[in-house]
Amino acid sequence: MREHALCVILLAMMLPGPVLGQEAVPLPLRWADVMRRVDALPRVQEVLLRSRAAQAGLDAAGQVPNPEVEARLGWGMPRGSGTSGLEWGVALTIPFDWIGPRGAEMRAARWEADASRLDTITARREVLGRLMRLFWEIAHDQQLVQTLRETEAQVERLAGLIRLRVEKGESRPTELPRIETELERVRLDLERALADLRADRAALEAVLGLSEGAIQAVEADGAAFPEPLSREETIARVAGVHPRLAAALARVRAREAVVAAERARRIPGFSLGGHFDRELDKGAAGGVLQVRLPVWNWNTGAIRRAEAEHAAEERAAESAARDLLAEAGRAWERCVQIRGAAQRFDEEILPRVEAASRAVERGFELGEVSLIDVLDARRVLLDARKERIEAGLRARVECAALAVLTGEIDDAN
Repeated sequence: MREHALCVILLAMMLPGPVLGQEAVPLPLRWADVMRRVDALPRVQEVLLRSRAAQAGLDAAGQVPNPEVEARLGWGMPRGSGTSGLEWGVALTIPFDWIGPRGAEMRAARWEADASRLDTITARREVLGRLMRLFWEIAHDQQLVQTLRETEAQVERLAGLIRLRVEKGESRPTELPRIETELERVRLDLERALADLRADRAALEAVLGLSEGAIQAVEADGAAFPEPLSREETIARVAGVHPRLAAALARVRAREAVVAAERARRIPGFSLGGHFDRELDKGAAGGVLQVRLPVWNWNTGAIRRAEAEHAAEERAAESAARDLLAEAGRAWERCVQIRGAAQRFDEEILPRVEAASRAVERGFELGEVSLIDVLDARRVLLDARKERIEAGLRARVECAALAVLTGEIDDAN
């Protein structure tokens, strides 16, 4: 659970600190505060800038080539008895060979810009998903630390009671080291939980570009994650409107337009122009027609390359569709299962374990059960509480992954 947090911290240490580190951080940090910072994160800014570049590529594809102006200057030296002198000429040429592939190039640039825009949506959702995971890991750590501190206080009170009984001769001396050992185990668990909490806080601070120690705590809604869509609705939504698949299809159409543009380059291109030449004994003016004849090169190599790239994009779109369907089905199953498990812990398992633990402790106070029974009951209770917290975290994480796929992540709070 902690490996990715350490990697994020190391990466952030190698990067220059962003402006976000200078912002005031509310205490405690809420999910809405995290979402307000998403659009300023480097990853989101990167895809936004790439989308702008693709849009600029569309503008560039629609521009008309500039005319060409030629100037000639020379020294005329007649062979006979004439005098030498300066000769000059000017020519203007307007190319028209761009007309053939222009429409296809415009379509290709338009589809590429659309694909880049969809990539931006996908990247923003994925960033939100990662941030939500870090956010809820911190909330999980806080709950675990609180549970372990409460358990530590309870075991300390029990240790004090046993110590008093041993001093009075009401309990066996061997019971004291047993309860003290149990207390140390709880303290070790608490130290590990505190270390995890510090690591996860540092990871979220690094991703958000905040200074060290800026996040003291997070305030998380303890309510269950919103009910997911049905499996059929989830699959239909992912297959129909997911931006990753839509971007792949847009690139297929862009490559199809590139094939058409390369084929259009086989058409003979031409340029029109005019010229004026000033010679020693006369001036001359006229028109120019330049024709590019496809004699040696029929653009076959470029066409085959474009066709292969088009076929590759088709396979990539098919692969993206299959991967998304598999990912959606797996995410739905995990979300539904772990939500049910967390609910069972809340409604059935934890209340029974807590009641049993209280009964055993009352029996110990009355001398009806042994210390070993009390320790066993406390371990079972602590394990149940830890498993409940872990189930709540997994429910949030798995259902957040599902929300990323279905596009509901922006509404999760």
